[in-house]
Amino acid sequence: MRRTKIICTLGPAVDDVEMIRTLIRTGMDAARFNFSHGSHPEHLERLNDAGVDALIAADLGTFTLAGRYAPRCRRHVSTQASVCNYETARAWHDLGASRVILARELNLEEIRTIRDRTPPDEPVPPAIDL
Repeated sequence: MRRTKIICTLGPAVDDVEMIRTLIRTGMDAARFNFSHGSHPEHLERLNDAGVDALIAADLGTFTLAGRYAPRCRRHVSTQASVCNYETARAWHDLGASRVILARELNLEEIRTIRDRTPPDEPVPPAIDL
């Protein structure tokens, strides 16, 4: 079992859907973007067309754009969004998040409370054949 995760920074050399699919097939686990090249909508549409299964957004604007330009991708909320209570987790869920990555500062009791008071996990759709 491979333990090291491969994270690629996508910039001008990766500007088409087929290149993203090739990176996924050859082992890319996650990607980050160099936003000096291309706009949020352009990058999100490419990910959607490449069959990426999920995106992690750090802010509400990117999360909203992902819903518009990458509708086939599940949307997750980054730890950078500082989700630290169940009301915030529920709000993100109501906006369409399938996962929230909780704030680092939470203790086990706080995590348990959030888990107990948020909706259950939803089934993961089958992956697109790359």
